[in-house]
Amino acid sequence: MSILPSRQYKTVIFVDLDDTIIEGPFETVVFPRVFNKISQATGLDLKTVRKIVVSENMSRQKDPNIPATLSMDWDDIFRTVARKFGLDWDIDASTIIKDYSTPPYSHIIDDAKSVLEEIRSPDRAIIASTKGLRKYQIPILEGLGLISIFTDILTPDKDDCLKSNVCFYGEWPKAALLQIAVGDHYIDDVIFPASFGFKTVWKLNNLASELRSIDPFNRPFHASYPTNQPVYPNAIIVSLPELPSVIYELEKQFH
Repeated sequence: MSILPSRQYKTVIFVDLDDTIIEGPFETVVFPRVFNKISQATGLDLKTVRKIVVSENMSRQKDPNIPATLSMDWDDIFRTVARKFGLDWDIDASTIIKDYSTPPYSHIIDDAKSVLEEIRSPDRAIIASTKGLRKYQIPILEGLGLISIFTDILTPDKDDCLKSNVCFYGEWPKAALLQIAVGDHYIDDVIFPASFGFKTVWKLNNLASELRSIDPFNRPFHASYPTNQPVYPNAIIVSLPELPSVIYELEKQFH
C-alpha cells in the first residue's frame, strides 16, 4: 500500500524501474516460456505469438474502459490469449518471478543502488514509479536489495491508474515544490510527466555517440525523437552515474 506523504520534501524523484534501474526475468524467463508454449500448441512462430500477446497488452492500455490494473496483469493477458486458441493454461508469471528475482535472471543496471544511495537524503523522496504490478515488481526489488532505498512504490494497482494519468502519482506531487521524473520510456517518463508539471530526465541508452560528450542539459536539443513535435526532456542521461549531478543542478535551478 502506498505511503501518504507525512511531511514536505525539497524534491520528489519518481524513478522508473524496468530498463532504467533493473532488468527482471520477463524477457529471459517468463516470455520465452509463454511464447514457446503457445507456439508449440498452435504452430505459430515465436515472432507472431509475441506480437499477439503484446497487442493484447497495448490494446488494454488504450481502452479507457479496462482498469489499469487489468491492462498490466500479464497473467490475465496470457490466459486471455491462450483461451483464444482453446488452450489450457498453467503458467503463472508471478510465481516464476519469485523464483528468478535474483542474479543472473534479474539484475541491477548501471550500479543503480549506489547511484540512488548517493542522491538519497532526508529532504528528497525517492519513489519507484513503474507500470509493473506489485506482484511482479516487489519480489525483484527485494531480491536485488533495492526496496529499502525507496520512500514509496507506485504501481498501477495502487490507485488503478497508469502513468498517463496524474492519479498514478497519488498525493506525492504535493509533497514538494519540485518533482522530477526519471526513466527510459519517452512517452511514459517524459511526455506525460512533463504535462503534469514535472521536470524530466530521459535515460537514453542509444544516444548518438557524437552527443555523448555534450552536457546532459544540452543533449535534448540535438537528440532524435519518436514524434514530429517532441516534448524536450530537461536533461538526457546515457547512464545512471550521470543522474546525481543532473538532480543537483535541477534543484539549484529551481530552488
